[in-house]
Amino acid sequence: MSTVESPAERSHATPRVTCKGETLVEALLLQAEEKGGEDHLVLREQDRVLETLTFAGLCDGALAVGRGLAARGIEPGQTVALMLPTGRDFYFSFMGTLLAGAVPVPIYPPARPDQLEEYVQRHAGILANAEVRALVTFRQAEVLARMLGPRIATLDTVVRADQLHAEGGTARDAGPPAKVGPEDLGLIQYTSGSTGDPKGVTLTHANLISNVRAIGEAVEVGADDVVVSWLPLYHDMGLIGCWFFALCTASGWSPFRRSSSCAVPGAGSRP
Repeated sequence: MSTVESPAERSHATPRVTCKGETLVEALLLQAEEKGGEDHLVLREQDRVLETLTFAGLCDGALAVGRGLAARGIEPGQTVALMLPTGRDFYFSFMGTLLAGAVPVPIYPPARPDQLEEYVQRHAGILANAEVRALVTFRQAEVLARMLGPRIATLDTVVRADQLHAEGGTARDAGPPAKVGPEDLGLIQYTSGSTGDPKGVTLTHANLISNVRAIGEAVEVGADDVVVSWLPLYHDMGLIGCWFFALCTASGWSPFRRSSSCAVPGAGSRP
């Protein structure tokens, strides 16, 4: 009868993954330099592969979005809300916001037309509380995003992610990467608001990197292991425990659309 090795037993034979960089920006730039041609994101819809994105491709797309934000007047330390579904636009926009020195605020995109009034009310409170200067969205939600604009005194720009990417692609000499340190904010994560108004939690790059390293140590993830998650990117576990872990440890990540699940092979393995 075959036996299953424990994580501790496997760790002796399988190298443990390690987290590079002291900030998410540093992690991205290091991975793009050292493993640029390797697959990082394999975007899937059920059993169909939609797109494969390398570390270098992620970095290039993020730099373009960061330049687009800078060209629109977004300055380091300002907040940028991301109303985007799982996909390349979210990855480019999140890291592009950081590369511009700004702070991303992910919010979940609208799901049901009959809940739009509640959605606008709830998210207007989040955007006002975070004092966002820009709202990055996608074509299907553009009208809804503009409905939020008049309610937010600080909001200067409502723009689609693909527009930012295109604008930044022609602004080669402008913008990021900005200087970002471990104590700078890397994310403002809002609670669901199921029992009250959503509340923002400020997380520094040091907080996020520490969390990623703790996950790797506690789970004893090795280079041949596969981690599976069903959580979306606007959820902290989907964002930090899944994608940030894959980014900082040079892992590949295969998020599944519609089924809302993802598999995260350990560093050195392929999705």
